[in-house]
Amino acid sequence: MIKIYGLKFSNHSAMIRFALMEKNIEHEWVETFPFSMSGDKTILDRSAQGAVPILECDGKFYSETQAIMSFLEKKFPDKSLISNDPSYYARTVEIIKIFELYVEYQARIFYPSVFFGVEQKTDNSEEIKVKISRGLSIIEKKAEFNPYIFGDFSYADIYASLVISTADEVCKKIFNWDILQEFKKLSKVINVINAREVAKIIYDDIAKGMEELKKS
Repeated sequence: MIKIYGLKFSNHSAMIRFALMEKNIEHEWVETFPFSMSGDKTILDRSAQGAVPILECDGKFYSETQAIMSFLEKKFPDKSLISNDPSYYARTVEIIKIFELYVEYQARIFYPSVFFGVEQKTDNSEEIKVKISRGLSIIEKKAEFNPYIFGDFSYADIYASLVISTADEVCKKIFNWDILQEFKKLSKVINVINAREVAKIIYDDIAKGMEELKKS
C-alpha cells in the first residue's frame, strides 16, 4: 500500500487526495506538517524544501504534486485522469502549468496575510493582478468546458478547483476582485467540479483543518 504524507487543508495535499479518491486507490494517509511549520529536518531528506505532499512506495519517496500524479497514472492505470491522446495530454499539462505558474504562484505571495493574518507589504501588487488576469484569460480561451476542462474529468479539473479556491479568496481580499464573476466560463466549470462527491469530502476536510489550525 502506498503512503501519503500531507496536510488535508493544504491545497496541493488536497489535490493528491482528490486524485487518490477519484482513482479509488487504497492508501495510508499520514497527516504531516511541512518543514516551514514543523521545523522537522527529517522531511528535508524526502522533499527539497520540506514541502508536502510526499508519496512513499516500496521504500522510495516522491515529492512535487505533478510528479506524484504521474506516478499514480503509471502505477494505477485502470482509471486514468489524463487522456492518452497526444494533443489532449499536452493541453491538460499546459492548463495545469498555467494554473500553477500564473495563478497559484502569484496568489501564493499573499497567503500569509489572507489566511494567517500576517502583515505584508507588496510593491508589485498590480503586476501580480495582471499576471493572474492573463492566466485566467488564456485558460478560458484554451479550455473546452464540456462539461469539464477537456470533456472528461482530469487532473486539470483538480488543479482548477483547488487553485481557484485559494486564488479567489486572495483576489477578493487583496484586490477587491471577484475572479469568478469576471471569468464566467471558469466559474461554471468550477461549480461542476465541486459538485462531485469527492470534492465535497475534500472541501469539508479543508474547512475542518483550517478551523483546527485557528484554534491551535
